[in-house]
Amino acid sequence: MKSKYVVEKIYNFFNKKKICYSLIFSGSAGFHFRIPYEIMKTLRIPKKRQRDVYKEIAEKIAKRLKIPFDKGYGICWTSYIKHKIVSIPYSIHAKTDLVRLPLTDEQFQNFNKDDYTIDNVLRNVKIMNRGLLIREGDIKNLLKLRK
Repeated sequence: MKSKYVVEKIYNFFNKKKICYSLIFSGSAGFHFRIPYEIMKTLRIPKKRQRDVYKEIAEKIAKRLKIPFDKGYGICWTSYIKHKIVSIPYSIHAKTDLVRLPLTDEQFQNFNKDDYTIDNVLRNVKIMNRGLLIREGDIKNLLKLRK
């Protein structure tokens, strides 16, 4: 699956560069890398420019990793559309009934879509106080991506 290959490239890049992020199963066919707002706001980007800057960072990551910056797989540009609805972690995907779950490294490496049915998540995942499973990182490493 080429989308898994692309996600693994991003995953390895973020870990190697020590970029703070959370990795969330979409509940459908993909994954979402989210950089916490608390980190992004320290960039002090004027509100009018935020989407452009986020898109610029994503484009630079895609170019550096030689992966698509495209709708469908890779780094998806639709996340930067002004009125896009963002899916909420721990919610249920409307079409698949799978849970949009923040993943541990082990869950990502051993990913099996069947593990994310409502019943399986309730039975096998301790979700109380679990949060977004944000990996530690340094804002300076994110800033370097803008250059």
